[in-house]
Amino acid sequence: MTIVDELPRGWTWAPLADLTVESPHSITDGPFGSHLKTSHYTTAGPRVVRLQNIGDGNFIDERAHISEEHFGALCRHEVAAGDLLIALLGDTLPRACVAPPSLGPAIVKADCVRARLDARLTLPAYVSFALNSGEIRKYVTSIRHGVGRPRINLRELKEIPIPLAPRPEQDRIVAEIDQQLSRIEAGVAGLRRVEGQLARYRASVLKAACEGRLVPTEAELARAEGRRFESGDSLLERIREKGRVGIESSLARGDQPRREIAEASPTVPEGWCWTTLGELSLRITKGTTPTSVGFSFTPTGIRFVKVESLVAGRIDHSQCAFIAPVADAALARSRLMSGDLLFSIAGTLGRLAVVRAEDLPANTNQAIAIIRLLDQAVGPFLLVALSSARTQERVAAEKRGVGLFNLNLRQVGSWEVPLPPLAEQCRIVAEVERRLSIADEIAATIDTALARAERLRQSILKRAFEGKLVPQDPNDEPASVLLERIRKEREAAAEAKQREPKPRRARGTHRRRVARS
Repeated sequence: MTIVDELPRGWTWAPLADLTVESPHSITDGPFGSHLKTSHYTTAGPRVVRLQNIGDGNFIDERAHISEEHFGALCRHEVAAGDLLIALLGDTLPRACVAPPSLGPAIVKADCVRARLDARLTLPAYVSFALNSGEIRKYVTSIRHGVGRPRINLRELKEIPIPLAPRPEQDRIVAEIDQQLSRIEAGVAGLRRVEGQLARYRASVLKAACEGRLVPTEAELARAEGRRFESGDSLLERIREKGRVGIESSLARGDQPRREIAEASPTVPEGWCWTTLGELSLRITKGTTPTSVGFSFTPTGIRFVKVESLVAGRIDHSQCAFIAPVADAALARSRLMSGDLLFSIAGTLGRLAVVRAEDLPANTNQAIAIIRLLDQAVGPFLLVALSSARTQERVAAEKRGVGLFNLNLRQVGSWEVPLPPLAEQCRIVAEVERRLSIADEIAATIDTALARAERLRQSILKRAFEGKLVPQDPNDEPASVLLERIRKEREAAAEAKQREPKPRRARGTHRRRVARS
């Protein structure tokens, strides 16, 4: 596959490996396996450059450290300021940036590459821009491998052809790209700030909703109108009565007396009460992965909900898999019903959705808790309560495991939730939806602007590597001539080194060693 039909005058193609310094480890990936384990990480010391550090042209300052002693044992993987850093794994390949001066002593981790470039031939920023350009990424898409997590290997990376401009033109290209991208990045930074403000706004709306500060309380309205109302306590007793009609919950009720819950939880408005998910549920269970019981996924059939299917309180059908009806029948325990509340309890914790009629028929796996409510009318408010910072903070505090976190069903059933009067719940949910819909519209506008910024960025890189971004100077030494000159200089240096007289061993040394032995 060709990357472009024709290069500008004076340019040439050069494999990435040909642009590095003359050194045994001029381009290297990070240590694998037992050479760098979780137990080697420390709270301070030399840095470890990981995949999450390598942004799309920028270094992301996520910190990980190892000891000075272990750093010394891995010196061949060392990173210095100005080195080129490249990711070998991820949805976007290649992805490259330049190590910043602030990095300090560091090494690269597995699936990351450090390339030390020859300054006579090229600039790290120039090669980084080239690797991040759309044309080279299209080329790499044709050679990458792996399902789910695309990757390339070090050999393939070394062979990626770089469109090499004359050396002075590279300086002009980098300067112009920096100038143009700095304006785009300033705009993107502003959009990211608004994103952060939106996240805080959403959190404040949910917090106010769960504290009775978003709409007038039912107690206030009833008092003003001179009428009676069903309190949260009365609603809870009515829900409990439904649970006594011969149907036993999968989690024992009353594990934690309501009196203790009330004392341990913040004060709620008049007419509200505290309860637990277990008290409100007919059953709390989870599913099973079909492959563990002898079934496989199918192209069509019964919708199978995964953690990534839970998006913004709904089931995203495009993120679901499918199983055959016979598999659904075998997994009847986790078959979903309209009104079920879903909560992710493994992997990415705390994702939520309410099952709707249009989602059915559907089943789910063991990473999702199915909360089947005794009264579906309280489901929309519980979705709000479980989305709030209070619940999400509890999830973070109670999660177990290393790397892949999880929660158990008993934890889910024990979580306290506030219970307002039902009429007030309806008003709260309507106001939350109104306010968050405005936030969603702003977020969609931001997403559109960010996508446009990325298109502009790629347009700039495309023009740069077509030779159209800066003027060309016919007096510049062609890149092919420069490559050949540097190659000859290296060969001459290697020959000169071979001709150097080797240090002679002192006469009699061998005899003395033999005598001593």
